[in-house]
This record gives sequence, C-alpha cells and structure tokens, in this order.
Amino acid sequence: MKKLTIKIIIMFLLSLTSLSLISCTTNGNKTADGKITVLLDNKDRAFFEGIISRYEEHYEEEGYKVNPIWTPGSDLHSNQATKIGSGTPPDLLIGGDMYTELFSRSLLDLNPYIERDSEELDLDDIIDGVMDRLKNKEGKTLFMPRFFNVSLLYYNKDLFDNSKTELLNLNLSEAPEGTLEGDLHYPNVNWTIEDFFKAGGVLTKKDGSGAYTQWGSSTVGGWWGEWLIHLRQSGVDIFNQDGYVDFNNEKGKNALQIWRDKAYGNQDLNRPKISVAPGESDFGGFQAGRVAMEYGGHTANWSRYDSLNSLNWGITILPTGLERRSGAEFAIEGIGIYKNTPNVEAAWAFIKFLIDKEGIKSSVDNGYLAIRKSVVEEMEDGPIKERTLLAIEAINPNGDFGDYAMTLPTNEYFSDISINVIEPILALMMANDNSRISIDEALKRIHTQANNYITLNYK
Repeated sequence: MKKLTIKIIIMFLLSLTSLSLISCTTNGNKTADGKITVLLDNKDRAFFEGIISRYEEHYEEEGYKVNPIWTPGSDLHSNQATKIGSGTPPDLLIGGDMYTELFSRSLLDLNPYIERDSEELDLDDIIDGVMDRLKNKEGKTLFMPRFFNVSLLYYNKDLFDNSKTELLNLNLSEAPEGTLEGDLHYPNVNWTIEDFFKAGGVLTKKDGSGAYTQWGSSTVGGWWGEWLIHLRQSGVDIFNQDGYVDFNNEKGKNALQIWRDKAYGNQDLNRPKISVAPGESDFGGFQAGRVAMEYGGHTANWSRYDSLNSLNWGITILPTGLERRSGAEFAIEGIGIYKNTPNVEAAWAFIKFLIDKEGIKSSVDNGYLAIRKSVVEEMEDGPIKERTLLAIEAINPNGDFGDYAMTLPTNEYFSDISINVIEPILALMMANDNSRISIDEALKRIHTQANNYITLNYK
C-alpha cells in the first residue's frame, strides 16, 4: 500500500536469518513487564494517543503500558526492519496481507488467541473476505486488520462541470439507468479505458501561448499504484505461477503503452496527451485542483481531500481495461505480534483495542476505511458513507463488480522488484530526453533484470 525502499526488504530479510539468535540473546532475556513497543505513524498521533489512553486505563491493574515510537509514515517499515535486524524488535509489527509470507518467520500465529477470544472479537462483523487474506500459506493468521485500500477512479467535479458540454458531446459509454441528469458528464461504472482517454483529452487545457494549465489525469508513480493496474487490466500479471516476472509479451506491451500514452499521446490509437511528462509541472497533483482525474490513488487520502474546501471530488469504479475490469489493488493494513515477545497478552490486548468497534470508529474518524460492518451501518448518510459502501462493494467478489479488486502478490520480493527494478526502468521509458528507451526495451530489461535478481537472491 505504501512505497517501500530496498532498505526495508534487504534489512528485513537479512534479519530473518538471525532471528533465532537474536531471540536468545536479546528478547530471550527480556522478562514480561506488560510494556509493549510499537512504531506508529506520527501523522495519526492524536488517534493513537486516544487508543493508548483508553487501553492503559482499562488495564491499569495489570500494568499494561504502550511505548509508541512515533515515526514518519514513509519511514515506518524501514525503521521497523532496522529494529528487527539490530535485535531490538518491537512487540507489535505493522504489516498486512502482502506481508504474510515476508513476516511469517517472525510473527506469532494469532489463531489460538482468535479462537479463545472469538466472542469478544466478533469476527462476523469484519467485512467478508478480509480475515482470509491475513493468513500465510500454512494457514496461520499473522495480522489483524485495521483498514483497507482499493483502487478507484477519482475525479474533480468542478473541472468536469467546467467542460460539461464538451464531455456530453463525446458520446462516452452511457451512464447506468437512474443516474441524475446533472451527473451524466461525470465518470461512471460503464467507462472503458478509451473513455478515460477521450475525457482526459477534453480536460487537458492550454493557455493562449500553448502552455499547459490543467491535466486530464495525474500519473500515480513511485510505487505500483497505477502501472500494476494497467498490467492486470490488460490481461497479464507481474509474476507467473513459479514466482518469476513474466509480462514481456504483447499484453504487457499494451499495458505500458497506456502508461506512456498518458504523458505523450498516441495519434495512431487516438489517445491524446492527458498527463504530465517528466520536466513538466504536475500543478500540485490531484489535491491541488488542476488535475481532473486520478487512476488508482489511495483511500487513505480521503480525509485530506475532504479537508480541502477548494476540492470538490468524487469517485467511481475504475474503467474497464483493454481486456478486463479486474486489476484494482485491494490491500489490507494490519498489525501482528513479534513471536518472541514476552508480553504477548499485553500486545494482543492492544490489538483488540485497535480493532474493536470503538477503535474502528476512531480509525474512520481519522480518515481510514471501516473494516467492521456495524461501523458502516451506523455512519451518517452522506458522501463519506456512500464512498465507503462503494469501496466495500468493490472488494466483494460476489457483488456488482465481481472480481474487480485483486490482492497484491505475497511474494517476499514483490516490493523490492516493483520499486527497485521495475520503477527505474519505467522512468527510462518515460524520459523526456535522449535517455528514453522503447517499450520493447523496457519490457526486455524488466524481464531480464528482475528474474536475474530473483534467481540470485530468492531461488
């Protein structure tokens, strides 16, 4: 869900080989004192301090305390890995569904505690399908869920309103029956990727001198938040069944063509330029109000978008890709217990406070998506609840959008390969100078370099 660096993966994997020694020399000497440590995102400090206060008051007699290590969100996983590698692991580890294999050798199996406290946990209240994704291949539950992300199409209503007539004249895919007349020019669930390009062309603006003043869409780079969607919607995926990178083919080429055409246009495919290219201003991105759409994005941004009085925004399901609609990211953030902590009961009690009904309500107030049905049911009617219901429907394989959402790969090297091999090559493919490489060359390099890296380090 969040961008990781090579430092995170390398330090963590190196630490795994010595975890048994570490537990004997460090954690093994630590006695149970009810004081637990956990790295927490400092932007959510007020939220966590409320949970901690409630927790410590409730367990005053037991003497349970939390030592929060306030950390910038972008550094949280790398700092967590550093502590594990140095032999001072926190009692609680932040992770989620994509970490179930990566963390499997250092996390406690939560199944016995879930079974013991089943009535208190009320897991039937957790949104369907969430808990199953927090188990590793052996069936051990390693994390308890806090919130989830699902990729959607974000759009700026004011910018669409400013071009309403032009958009209606494009003859885009018809909106579903029952759509309000005043909303017919907005993106809808019937859109295709070509509708996205057509609308993006109208919404990309220039001034009298020919300088761009508005983009039809952002480009979600720096992690897999958009290119992986295009890859999957074009009918392929990042890894094959043997765990190797395997999209050096026509479908992979079509996916990367979308990525590049957004920034440069493609007359042969009738795709206008709709997004920023290297060296051009992004006008502050979607949140700044001069970018009409975002393909993917993250639901954790909702509270920030809502705090901006100048941003009048909406969401809908992503357009259908070249071969299928399936491909939107579905990722769950969770929290687990370091397997050698002597403070298991204190750590487990804190997790229960984070994910009980009151904890999830607080999380929703802090801008995250609810993972409890009861919390959603009790939300006030309005835009936030409507968005939440759409997001929940988007991850429901038996719902209106079928298998629209796809979980991230659990291969322990997924983040490493994505960010440190694929992203730099995509940057060369998108370059606005003589360093630019072709899509064919990009695919060739990705295939060779990624698989050599996997073979050398993981196979």
